[in-house]
Amino acid sequence: MALHPSRTVELELAKDAAFDRCRYGIEHVLGGVVREEHRAEGTLEATFGLIYSDRLTCTVAGIDGTHTRVTIETRRGAQAAPNAPSPYVKALADYLIN
Repeated sequence: MALHPSRTVELELAKDAAFDRCRYGIEHVLGGVVREEHRAEGTLEATFGLIYSDRLTCTVAGIDGTHTRVTIETRRGAQAAPNAPSPYVKALADYLIN
């Protein structure tokens, strides 16, 4: 697996609301499938596509009662050609902050 750059955004939402927004964005906006979620730890694992699929990890950490930091990372299966940046990291980050 190749690790690709991550992106971190800060949201004016409580941790649970940010977690729910991440899950909704993955499933309903980007069309991914959440494979694992651990609300107490603030992590979501999702996959996109079948061939050379991306695996997205979101880590949701409360800053205070009304602000949350979300880190989005992606991993992709090994490929012969150089890996291009995953569009899912940018798309999810853009959805979360808008």
